[in-house]
Parts: sequence; C-alpha cells; structure tokens
Amino acid sequence: SSLLMQATFKRKIMNIVIAIIILLVYTLVMIKIGGCILPSLSASVFNIPINKHWIWTVVIFTVCILVVPTYIEKTDINTQFLSFLSIGGLGFVGAAPLVKLKDDVLQFKVHEIGAIICAICSQLVLIFNNPILLCSCIIPAIIICWKNWRTKIFWGEMICFSNTFLYCLL
Repeated sequence: SSLLMQATFKRKIMNIVIAIIILLVYTLVMIKIGGCILPSLSASVFNIPINKHWIWTVVIFTVCILVVPTYIEKTDINTQFLSFLSIGGLGFVGAAPLVKLKDDVLQFKVHEIGAIICAICSQLVLIFNNPILLCSCIIPAIIICWKNWRTKIFWGEMICFSNTFLYCLL
C-alpha cells in the first residue's frame, strides 16, 4: 500500500513536470519564432502556419490532462470545483485559439470567457488553499506587469501557470 502510494505520488509529480516542460518548450519556441515576447501566449497561434494551428490545442489539452488529477486531488473538497473550472476554462482557451479574429464572435467569446474563468478560478484555488503562495507572487507580478505593460497579459498568464504548477508541486 505504501509503495503504491509512493508510485502514485511520483507519477503525479512527473505529470506536472512534463506539463511544465511542454508549456515551457512551446512558449520558448513561439518567442523564438516571433522574435519577441508576444502580447499573450494565445497570440502565438498566429506565428504558426494555419494548417498547424492544432499544435496550440494539443499543447493546451495535454497540459490540462497532465495537471488535472493532481490539481483536483490537492485542493480541499470544498473548493475542488474551482480547480475543475480553472482547467475547464483552460480547455476552452485551447479549443478556441484564434482570439484576434473578432469577426469569429463565437471563438472570440469562448476564448475570452475561458481565459477569464481559468485565471480567476486558479487564483481562487490559491486564496482558499495556499494563500501564502499567492501572496508571495503579488509584488513580483505587479512589478513584471508594470515594467512590461505591452506584454502584461502574457506575464499574467505565466504567473497563473507558475502559481498552479507550484501549488501542485508543493
């Protein structure tokens, strides 16, 4: 029983580490292709040839699938729905990457609402389950976003991802 629990714990940690690596590699490749930090991570889709936009969806869905078991299990039973909503919101962001195409109103709204749900719920999980982690990120987040105003959404996304990954690993 103890060995099984240790193996399960190691697998969950590996899932988070793999999710971090996938997102980090994708982000760095998109920065390299774009030549600079983009206004948001989802704006990177426009650096990918149109017939390869599916890469964005695969990356985001893979991160969701790898993170969800640990994220929900680690969260208190009374706030697990927030973890679920956070991952669900991220899934909608992955499914509707073309946020800049405002003429595709459905995709724009799905992406926008999914991103807002993901951001708010991921931070609420921290408020209710690990407020110290959230508090330790507030001042650096303000400084990063203030100094990089053009890319504030990108940095906000990176802070939300980092908070979620750290929460799952701690």
